[in-house]
Amino acid sequence: MSDSTPADTSPTIGQRLMAARERLGHSVATAAEKTRLDASVIAGLESDRFDSLGPPVYVRGHLRMYAEFLELPSADLLVEYQQHETASRRPDLTRIAKAERPSDPRKLRGPVLAALLAVALAAAAWWLLRKPPVPTESEAPPATPDRVVPLEPVGGANPEVATIAPQAGEIVAVAQAMSPKTEASLAAAASLELRVSLTADSWIEVYDSSGRRLYYDLGTRGSVQSFRGPGPMRVVLGNAAAATLAVDGRDVAIPATATRGRLARLLIGPGRITAQSR
Repeated sequence: MSDSTPADTSPTIGQRLMAARERLGHSVATAAEKTRLDASVIAGLESDRFDSLGPPVYVRGHLRMYAEFLELPSADLLVEYQQHETASRRPDLTRIAKAERPSDPRKLRGPVLAALLAVALAAAAWWLLRKPPVPTESEAPPATPDRVVPLEPVGGANPEVATIAPQAGEIVAVAQAMSPKTEASLAAAASLELRVSLTADSWIEVYDSSGRRLYYDLGTRGSVQSFRGPGPMRVVLGNAAAATLAVDGRDVAIPATATRGRLARLLIGPGRITAQSR
């Protein structure tokens, strides 16, 4: 009588997605057009090749969007994907190298003592060579009386102290020379308020003028994200067509020069929005 456990025949995530798509009568191209996902992403999801779709945060976003389109429970599929991801990262204990046995410290005692003795002898020789010889009484130079040199005041017997004061014109010139840098620093430190509204899932990255990361995550459909920090801000949108931006309470349009496919890279400052240089 065999004690072997029967193999798990339940469908995988990709098989469930493919079956749901075929049940609804959609081809891969039709599903890609309706969900605005690449056909390669849909093929990767249906074949369980999640590693080819990028980091897990991207995979979860694609999986949620595709499952909702196919009228499948996205929460259950995300839990199953998390279990799959955890199992794939489990270490193989059979490939862990065994720790080597420590060597006998008594075998190292002799070489260590010899090295310490050599260092001590070298230090003693160096100290003896650097020590200056002590002169004898016959070699000492004859003593000479101290010579006092009188000091004379610089500029005569009654020197006057000149006080240098800046003229009014010089102060104005210095202020005018520094004003552009002051204005630039004030403009860079100006605080901005950015609001991002999404009609579909989109990856969002937001950085302030100092490079501090304000947001780095997947924004879900229908959510509104607000940020405040010194401008100009650098913004990356993974699904620019689904995003609406507002700066300091005013809606702004995403320039066409800042988009490349679905991706947009923006530089948002006070009263302006431009494409971010790559």
